[in-house]
Amino acid sequence: GFKSRTILFEHIPKGGLNFYIVADVAYGQSATFQNRPDPQYFLPSFNRTEAWRAEYWIDNNNLDASDVNSTAELVVQVFDWQHNATVDPSYPDQGNLSGVSESSKVSQVELYVPDLQDAVLIETTPESGDGSPQNPLQYRFTVKNENLDYYDSIGLLAIRDELYGEASPSGRVPIPATPAGFPYETEDILDYAFYLPVKINIPIWGVRHKWDNELYVRAYQQYASNGVTSVTGDFFMDPSNMKFQYKWDEDYDGVTFDEDLSGNPPDEFHFLTGGKKEIGLKVRTNSRPPREYIYTIPIYSEGDETRTTQALTADPTFTSSQTRGHSVAIANDNYYVLYAEVSAGKRDILLGIGDRDGNWSSRLLTGTVGLDCLIPSLCVVESGPDEGVYVLYSTFDAWEYELYSIFGNLDGSGFDPANIRPVAIDPLVDHSHPAVIYVDGSLYAYYHQFDGISSDIRVASSDDMALTWTNHVDLVNGTSAFNQSFPSVAYSDTTNRVYCVWMDGENFGSTGWDLYTAFSADMINFYDKENISSFSGNVHEMFPSVSVYRDQLAIAYLGVEEGAPWNGFDVYLKILDTDTPTIMMDWQLQTYWGLKNLYPSVSTSAYGKFTVAYSAYNVSSQDINAIVVEVNTNGGIHDIRETVILNELVGNVASTGDKLYPGVVTRSAAGGFAVENFVVWKTYVPGSDTLSNPVLPEVFGYLDTYSFVTAGY
Repeated sequence: GFKSRTILFEHIPKGGLNFYIVADVAYGQSATFQNRPDPQYFLPSFNRTEAWRAEYWIDNNNLDASDVNSTAELVVQVFDWQHNATVDPSYPDQGNLSGVSESSKVSQVELYVPDLQDAVLIETTPESGDGSPQNPLQYRFTVKNENLDYYDSIGLLAIRDELYGEASPSGRVPIPATPAGFPYETEDILDYAFYLPVKINIPIWGVRHKWDNELYVRAYQQYASNGVTSVTGDFFMDPSNMKFQYKWDEDYDGVTFDEDLSGNPPDEFHFLTGGKKEIGLKVRTNSRPPREYIYTIPIYSEGDETRTTQALTADPTFTSSQTRGHSVAIANDNYYVLYAEVSAGKRDILLGIGDRDGNWSSRLLTGTVGLDCLIPSLCVVESGPDEGVYVLYSTFDAWEYELYSIFGNLDGSGFDPANIRPVAIDPLVDHSHPAVIYVDGSLYAYYHQFDGISSDIRVASSDDMALTWTNHVDLVNGTSAFNQSFPSVAYSDTTNRVYCVWMDGENFGSTGWDLYTAFSADMINFYDKENISSFSGNVHEMFPSVSVYRDQLAIAYLGVEEGAPWNGFDVYLKILDTDTPTIMMDWQLQTYWGLKNLYPSVSTSAYGKFTVAYSAYNVSSQDINAIVVEVNTNGGIHDIRETVILNELVGNVASTGDKLYPGVVTRSAAGGFAVENFVVWKTYVPGSDTLSNPVLPEVFGYLDTYSFVTAGY
């Protein structure tokens, strides 16, 4: 017969290589012509003595390219049927057909991975097994990255037989070298060993690879542009990509693995719909018993994921009141939104939780409060010891606004009335429009305070996760009455700063309402405020919404010309450098004559891309639309491109009911190559806009939601 093998040499020495090819040919017989009618068969002592098979896998891979003490475990299984065969001094013994003439056991297993460590690792005692096909010998090695290697390390396993290095007659039968004489001149076989190359992966620069280091997928491959992507990952434990079995499920649901493909990944995966998808990779080893892993590879496919109408209730007395950027969130695979319910003339705050399939449920948060509850703010901590949902809201009793907090679990449970705690309460002092963020084990609340004389932005903190609130201090000092209101905040883990933007009336007499900003490195003590308004003259810049990504601070706001007709209400997007208050761009979003644009919300999770939601009210037809626009500046601030994501007619309302408050939140995915977007808005239902004691009058209706995936970089 014919057999071939491909051998890969990682390093060729300068002196070259000498190849020695040994044909280990043997045959044996137990029967001769004298006993052919009654042959006897014995285990052949001339069979090779080394192990006939070895398998391996890697456990607990915590190797780090920057840590000499980081380790991984290499588990080796050795199959050697002669390891425990009985030595029979009377061989061939018709009374012991399973005996062998000489001992042949695995003496030790050696592992050499020079890129990781210089020493050869040796194990002489297996942790389990007897070498049989169903119960192989199992050894475990702990390797360290003492040489600070990175990416892949190639090593060699040597499984030594006890006769390794022994010459004939202690070793096995010698082989002929030349037929010069008789008997032939022979050379002893000394190398009774089984060799196996291994491959060990090291996460690059301290970043642990996903999928337990079995498969390394490039981040850009996790974004399916136009529904198409490829996965060309490296199977790090298998240099040949054939040693293990690989199966693929192109749309894995996390429960049932449907085998669509086997072997190497296909050139392309195709997705018919947008949103987050899962590719399932099943890896099966050839060990005994086989070890099987199923890894899920998240892919973000460009396009619409879910869109729901009347997401939370069929009762049109629900509304997305005050739902803007601070009242919506994405965490894990759920969407969160705060909204208000009006019942018997009293307004309560509810929390809606939805999944990627468009299934929604709601939790009443303030049912025991006997006052109107409104203007909520949301913070979701999705992992760690502080995981949970934290909510701030104001109460109103016809005299003043007070500020409270409540908290619960990610699934919406645990919102006990006992968790309602005061944040800011002072007689005859208003506290409203809160924004709450979480940084390093603490919560920070930013809110508007008005004492009848001056209006300021304040900050409070909670080190016990909303049980108590302290440090009620002014964000920055104001210099005139009624000057600071509508705060919006964003935290950047790139700069470790929180940025606050608000509308300020300090220069009201000359320039109208201006936008100001200030930042803090400890979330409480802020640097001096900066005027970041763009317009000269009496043009108001109002109702800011702020989001930050890397060194870009995005601010969506309303620009209103003093004394202008309705078309003077326009939405703008201002981009600032996070290190300085320098305005990099100030862009007026698309506008049409006769539209009164209101209450923008912005979110950014990719460099140079911004998602803005706002309402557009047509003063002539009294139609109101929810609009979502993606602004792309990756071509430079002079090459701005707008893409209309949503332009939804949500109803026909009177001029006093034009508050829509669309909320938008985004999240970076696939290493920044994809962006998840979630929008919630209110669909007006005629006849449901009357309150017995209205607070901040507005229309009511259904809640609609929309999630979609767009390109990041």
